[in-house]
Amino acid sequence: MTVILDLNNYSSANAPPMRTSRATLDILQNHYPERLSRFIILNAPWLFFAFFKVISPFIDKVCVANVLPMCCYYAFFKVISPFIDKVTF
Repeated sequence: MTVILDLNNYSSANAPPMRTSRATLDILQNHYPERLSRFIILNAPWLFFAFFKVISPFIDKVCVANVLPMCCYYAFFKVISPFIDKVTF
């Protein structure tokens, strides 16, 4: 399973509560550890990179390796293009 999260226009005003974020992480990490192949985060603001660096020691190492924060669509297409049929891309 690949999860793609686009944080374009993300702000603290429209962010989910921390409790919801922790519950989601817990579900993905503990109930679907072998299913999550990639968690791609698009348009991540600089604050996300800092936050992820702080919390990553507390997350399972396999789960951390599968998280790919990206700052732009170009980086996203570079990573995802090998998995997309070139005719429809």
